[in-house]
Amino acid sequence: MSAAQGHLIFSSTQSLYGVPAAHAVEILSPSTLTTIPGAPAHVLGLYTHRGELIPIIDLGVLLNVRKREDAELKRAVLIRTSRGPYGLGASEVIGVHLAEDDAPPLGDEGVYACLRGPMKLPMGQVVLVDTESLVDLLARSE
Repeated sequence: MSAAQGHLIFSSTQSLYGVPAAHAVEILSPSTLTTIPGAPAHVLGLYTHRGELIPIIDLGVLLNVRKREDAELKRAVLIRTSRGPYGLGASEVIGVHLAEDDAPPLGDEGVYACLRGPMKLPMGQVVLVDTESLVDLLARSE
C-alpha cells in the first residue's frame, strides 16, 4: 500500500478528476483561447499566460464522453510536467485532498492507461490522472 498524497480535485462537467498537487501550479481563468487549426478535438486552444503558450485540454472530449462543442470551460488547472505546462479544463475546482496512489489503471493502453481509480473520496468517485504519462501520450499523438 502506498502513502496517501495530496491531489487537486476538480470537476470537468459531471466527472471528478485529481492531479498530483505537486504538479498543479495554478488555477487559470482562460478568457480567450486561440484555436489551433487541425488540432485534435480535445485541444480547446492555446492560452497565453505570463508569456507562455499553454495548450488547454478537455478530458471529457479526450475520453469521448462529450463532444467539443459541449465543452464548458470555466477554469483550467495549470499543470507543469517534464514536457512543459498544460491546462486541464475544469468546471469547478474542489480543493486538495489526500488519495492513495495505488489504484489500478482504467485500461491497458491509450488515455485509459494514464487514469487510475475511481477512488472513493468525500466528494464522490474521483479518477486520478497520471499527469506525466498523459502529457507523454498527448505529445506522441500530436
